[in-house]
Order: sequence, then C-alpha cells, then structure tokens
Amino acid sequence: MQKLKMWLKQSLNTNSDGWVPNEVWDAAKDAHKAAYEEWIQTARASEARGDDLTIVKADKLWSFDLR
Repeated sequence: MQKLKMWLKQSLNTNSDGWVPNEVWDAAKDAHKAAYEEWIQTARASEARGDDLTIVKADKLWSFDLR
C-alpha cells in the first residue's frame, strides 16, 4: 500500500494527502486516470499469473475515489 501511495504521489505530483493546486487540476485528473489504468493493468497481469494481486484487490487498494 505504501509503495502504491509513493508511486501515486510521484506520478501525479501531489502532496502526501493527494492535493494539487487548482490551476493543474485538469492535468492531474488526466494523469490520475492514466495511473489508475496502469495499476489495473498491473493487477490484471498479476491475476493472470495466479499471483496474489487481483483486480478486485487492486481496486480496493486504490487511494482515491476517482477512477
């Protein structure tokens, strides 16, 4: 979970609470959507290999309401 949060913080250029300035909100939304899709793709591949991370679990681990 902590690795996911750190990756999101770096990928979305947010502070630790996920806040971004209003003037970059639209770009942050687009980056967020791309990050979520990448996360779900990772889970899909993991699930296909029979690993522990499933799509359902990955969705529950996602830190934000926006998907």
